This record gives sequence, C-alpha cells and structure tokens, in this order.
Amino acid sequence: MSITTPIQFAPLQIMTSPLDIVYDGFPGLVLLVDRGGVILDFKAGRDQHLYPYFDETLYKSVQIFLPQEISHQVLQTIESLKQTGKSASINFNLTLEKKVKWFEARFSSVENHQIIIVMQNITEEKQKEIQFKRQHKWLAALQAIDISIASGTDLALSLSMLLKHVTTELEVDAADILVLKKNEVNLDFFAGYGFNVPSSENHCAQLGVGYAGVAALEQRIVHIENLSSHKNDCFHSPIFSQEGFVDYYAIPLVVKGNVKGVLEVFHRSSIQRDSEWLNFLETLGRQAAIAIDNATLFDDLQHSQVELEQAYNATIVGWSHALDLRDKETEDHTRRVTDITLKLASFMEVPRDKLVQIQRGAILHDIGKMGIPDYILHKRGALTEKEWEVMRQHPQYAFEMLAPISYLEPALDIPYYHHEKWDGSGYPHGLKGTQIPLAARIFAVADVYDALTSERPYRSAWPDKRAQNYIFAKANEHFDPGVVDCFRKMMGGVKS
Repeated sequence: MSITTPIQFAPLQIMTSPLDIVYDGFPGLVLLVDRGGVILDFKAGRDQHLYPYFDETLYKSVQIFLPQEISHQVLQTIESLKQTGKSASINFNLTLEKKVKWFEARFSSVENHQIIIVMQNITEEKQKEIQFKRQHKWLAALQAIDISIASGTDLALSLSMLLKHVTTELEVDAADILVLKKNEVNLDFFAGYGFNVPSSENHCAQLGVGYAGVAALEQRIVHIENLSSHKNDCFHSPIFSQEGFVDYYAIPLVVKGNVKGVLEVFHRSSIQRDSEWLNFLETLGRQAAIAIDNATLFDDLQHSQVELEQAYNATIVGWSHALDLRDKETEDHTRRVTDITLKLASFMEVPRDKLVQIQRGAILHDIGKMGIPDYILHKRGALTEKEWEVMRQHPQYAFEMLAPISYLEPALDIPYYHHEKWDGSGYPHGLKGTQIPLAARIFAVADVYDALTSERPYRSAWPDKRAQNYIFAKANEHFDPGVVDCFRKMMGGVKS
C-alpha cells in the first residue's frame, strides 16, 4: 500500500494597492495620480456623493475634482512634490446643497513616482476655527466698548463706537439707536451708522407704536424678515424706502428692568444668523443700555451737583448778608473786597478751580465775627487790650464754624489766615512769608485797600492814590512783595 504525499499549494498572495493601505486608515476619497496629475485609480467612501463621475474620469486630470480657482495651486503643489518629495496640502471650499463645505487635499509621494491625494471633509474643524476667530473678535469688540463706557462720559462717542462694531462684527448694513427720555413716550433718534440717506436718521417711534415701539413696550426682540411686505409708516416713507432694507431687528435696551431705548439693525438682504449671532446682538444691546444708563446717572449727578452748589452758594451769601446786617459799618464791604480779590487773583493767573474757592473764602472772610459780642463789635471808641484779645479770636471762630463742612474746607485759607502778616507779626498764628497761604496773601492786599478807600464812622475814605501808595509802602512788612508788585501793575503803578 503506497502512501500518497499530499500536494503542497503555495499561499495565495493578494496584491495590495497603496490606495488600499491609505483607505484602510482613511475611508474617504483617495486618488492615485501620476506625476502629471492624471488619475490612475481611486477609492471613494463616505464622500463619494460629492464626486459622482469617477468611472468616467479615470485617466483624466485631477483638476476635475478641485475648484478652478485653485487649479494653478494644484499644479504648483504637484511640481513641488516632484522636486522635494515633501507632502503638502491645499484647503478649498465647495457649495453643496446650498451650504459651504470645506475640504483639505493632501498630496504625498509613493513608489513609481506616483502621488496619492487624500481628500478630507474638514468643514467641522473649519467651522470651529471660524467660530473661535469670531468669538475672539467679538470679545475684543466688547472690551473696547466696555473701556469706552467706563472711561468716558460722552454718550454720543460711546454709542457711535458701539454701532460701528454692530455693523462690522455682525456684518449688517446699518444700525441706529433710539433713546427713550425719562417720563416720555417718544423714542428719539440718537445715533446711526451705515445709512445712505441722511434723512433716514431722523425717524423716531413711540412706545407701543411701530416695530421699535413694540420692542420697547413689550421688552422683546422684534424681527422682520421682509420689510417691504410689512406696512409701517416710518419705513415706508419715500425717503426711508430709498435705503432698500430687507431684514430688520429691534432690540430693547433694558437695564435694571427699565427701558432706555431701542437698538435697530438693518440689512439689504437676508441676514445669515445663528444662535451665537443673536446672543452677541443681545449683548451689544445690553452694552448700549448700560452706556445710556451711565450717561443718565452722570447727568443726574451733575444736575444734583449744580443744585447743591447753588444751595451752598446761596447759604454762603446768606451768612455774609446776615453779618452785614449785624455790622452796618462794613455793609457792602464783602462784595467789593471779593471783586478786588478775584480781579487780583485772575491777574496773577491763579487757576480757575482755585478762583472758586477764593471767591467763597472772600465772601466768608469775616464770618468768625458772628462769635464776637455786640458790645465789642459795635464799640465806637478804641478797643481795650482785653477786647482786642477777643476780637483776634474771630479767625479761630471762622475755622471752627467752617472746618466741619467738607464742601467749604478748601475755602478756609482766607477766613482763617487773612490777618497774618508777611513779617510774622499777624494773628492768630504769627505765620511768616510763604507760610501764609497765597489766597490769604492776595486777600490781605484787597482787604486793606478796600477798608482804606471806604467811609468809616471814625474817619473819611482815603483817596485812591494814597491808599495804593500805602499798600506799596507796606510790602515786605504787612504784605507779600510779589502780590504787591502784581497789585501795582494791575492798578497802573500809581505813585504820589
């Protein structure tokens, strides 16, 4: 019995194409082309519906698969690959099913001087990239608007800047802001950007009337996709119709539950929007509302400040008048000496903000005499040494009266120090030279000059020349010589 040796068969070898290797790792669209860019083979997976003519395009140029705009770039890439052997890629987009999709074509060398091109749909990655860049731009815009609102009180400038960002970042044609004034129903045009016809910026609305009025009254966004199909007196006026707007948004500007106005957005075609676009639009609306609210608060604060200053000034004048009524000898002296002091301070170029304090100090210079007993204040004859000790207390009384009032603290220099003398012989502290505040040194010259040129029960008024020469003679003793020199120039340098 013979034993039959089994026949040995060689293993079946299956030739694997480079396309198969690539396709196993990337089941998309893979093309094998020669050095001239002619298609030799392909593998198509999930993206094959994008290129339905593979069977008919074999042995044709790869440029058939790519947009004509990048044709030259494709040839350059293939040529570069021949010379360097380094892989390269090209990004391009196609409009498919009315949507823009992005693709990457990566070129790599293989054996036999052939080239494999892998085409990948990168729409999702591209959208994320675009979204990131857009968010970065929007954050930068919001930061710029925040800085403008926080650092300035010019509402027109802040809102004009905001509207420019609205049109630029949201890619719309025009935008404006209507402001609702306190206790009113009218929404008045405040600022606009992007309009072709200047007259179109003059439109306004009322609460509950028109799209903007409804947005404000109901505190909700109003969107009109086709303005021409909706009847609205404002937007259908002959002038406004020239703008040709199609898409429209009205965003109520609400802060702390109160409507401050309406942001209107216009576009001459349908707006390409998504949820992020709408969120950013609402954020810009909130920024506009904050800007208006801040400006309103600032205006109210300024108005209150003006009223407060008027009340303080009226009180100061009232105090001075009360002193004049008590001391008939010096009646009207306060008005005159205040005028002379301000004139001399202005001649010496004292800053305007200091002049306000000098004026108040001059008006109140003798307010401390309210604490001097009548028998001393109204005494006809000379005061005794003891009575002078009491009289010299009036600067201290002025300090004690005015110092607790923070508003009047900057004006204390004159009431407290106007009896100090340049040589240190004055009172209440015996200050010398520049230790005496400048306002008090200026006032001292004006005070003595007015006192000398005014009638008193115990003497006649001095002639103007005599009074001036007395002031000049007392420089370096009673008065600051620099102030006296300015007084001389202001008065024309009179000498006897």
